[in-house]
Amino acid sequence: LRGDPQASEAPDASFIDHALETRRGLPITLSLIALAVAEAAGVPAFPVALPKHFVVGLGQHDSFVLVDAFGGGRLLRLEDVYAISGIANVEGLAESIGTSTPERVLMRLLANLHTCYLRRGERAPLQRVLSRMLIFDARNAGLWLQRAQLRLDDADFQGASEDVGEA
Repeated sequence: LRGDPQASEAPDASFIDHALETRRGLPITLSLIALAVAEAAGVPAFPVALPKHFVVGLGQHDSFVLVDAFGGGRLLRLEDVYAISGIANVEGLAESIGTSTPERVLMRLLANLHTCYLRRGERAPLQRVLSRMLIFDARNAGLWLQRAQLRLDDADFQGASEDVGEA
């Protein structure tokens, strides 16, 4: 598996089945595959949601190596992490590791899809992604209002009204 720098524009790159088929994908998608492989092999692993990138930690939280699935599985040195993520110190890395919960990983994947569909003007899948994001972030007024606008544009006045009420 390897990263595809042009993949960020294609929604398919966010889907694991597509990444397995093409052997290409986004950092987060390839990292999720690597996590599943590590789990199947009995290797302790955890997600690390860096700013601007996504990697896998192999080992325990107190003793681990970072692997860049997007980079073909290369081991990252601390300097590499700083360069690809913009993190400036070990404390920033610790924060990225500590906040990589399953819910946040899923929200980041959905946010990637949101951006893709928004750029492409694909309204129906955008609305579905917003609905899924709202499951995990129901207090986000911006998400409610975006979905309300899509519903209003589709003449779903009742749905739009409900979404505005939730915002």
